[in-house]
Amino acid sequence: MTATGRRRSSLLYAGLALLVTASTTGCSRLVDAQARFFAASHYNRAVEAYIQHRHAAAQRELRKSLRFDPSHPEANLLLAQLYLRDEKYAEASECLRRARKHVAEDSPDVLFTLADLYDRAGKYAEAEATYRKAYRGNPTNPVAQNNLGYFLANRDRKLDEALELIRSAVKSRPHDGSFVDSLGWVQYRRGSLDEASKLLSRAKELDPDTAEIHYHLGIVYRDLNRADDARTEFLHAFDRDPDFQLARDELRKLGEDPRNPHGKRNETTTEPR
Repeated sequence: MTATGRRRSSLLYAGLALLVTASTTGCSRLVDAQARFFAASHYNRAVEAYIQHRHAAAQRELRKSLRFDPSHPEANLLLAQLYLRDEKYAEASECLRRARKHVAEDSPDVLFTLADLYDRAGKYAEAEATYRKAYRGNPTNPVAQNNLGYFLANRDRKLDEALELIRSAVKSRPHDGSFVDSLGWVQYRRGSLDEASKLLSRAKELDPDTAEIHYHLGIVYRDLNRADDARTEFLHAFDRDPDFQLARDELRKLGEDPRNPHGKRNETTTEPR
């Protein structure tokens, strides 16, 4: 879970300032400023779509943004995150390469995205080292705390450290559903199922549209032998992200057909002759 999609961009206002300045300094600068303005406008639309979990729309807006300004670092980073989500690792790497040309190597967003790329590629040692680098550079940053803690919890290692990190993040941002989800997940990994259930239910209230939160809660219900509740949460996860393979797998284990998860039947009607 990264911060990229939760940060509003100020680039739209920067684009307006560039446009005003350029109008007094020549046509070529005006064209450049207009391109940056439109790039920023599409980027801001992409951020709104991302926050609303409309990932396909976000990708379209980001590609439009990059047509106007291929060097736009935040657009490249957010598009890299979306490509990672879709397991398009080559495309994600290219976006990250472009972004790194224009931002500092120790930029938190660059490090978060690079760590995520390592993680998804199965390079866990490199991923942990990169998350730790981001945390060392920003030890009071709740996103850095959450990302490192969640990575450790997901790998089922150093759970005491993970718990401490995520608790600090939640203390800073108690109404962030993704952080509360991380706290619930590390409690699950520690075997505290009842506490995990409470926290993940709270995370679902805070962020009801994130598939991963429903999936995590479903896993906890499964291990609490609450099969019907688990099925409901896996269905919610599937509804929000039909490509969520882990949710599909759990539905199959419960006897659900992921292609027809709600048991809908295609009924045909016979017209009277």
